[in-house]
Amino acid sequence: MRINYKNLKKLIVETKLGIKLGSVKDIVLDTDGQNILQYEVGGLVGKKYLVSREQVLSIDSEKVMVEDSVLKIKNKVEIGQISSEIEPVTMCESEN
Repeated sequence: MRINYKNLKKLIVETKLGIKLGSVKDIVLDTDGQNILQYEVGGLVGKKYLVSREQVLSIDSEKVMVEDSVLKIKNKVEIGQISSEIEPVTMCESEN
C-alpha cells in the first residue's frame, strides 16, 4: 500500500490493546536513507508521542497500529539547565 503525507496525517494511531493515542501530526525523516524514523502523534488530550518506525505494526487506510509500550519524558529545570530523564525506547510520550 502507498499513502501520501496528506492522508497519513489523517490517520488515527492506536495501540494493539485498542488505546487511541491521537493522530499522525508529523514525521521525522532520515535524509541519508530517505526513510521515516519516527511519527509524531498528537494526543487526544494535548499529549504528544514520538513513535519509532520499529514500533509500528501496521498501517491501513483507517489507522496506524502500534505496540503498547509508552514512556513519559519528563523535563525538569535544574539551576538554569534543562535536563531530560530519557531511556532508550521506541515510543515515548512528552509533556509540554
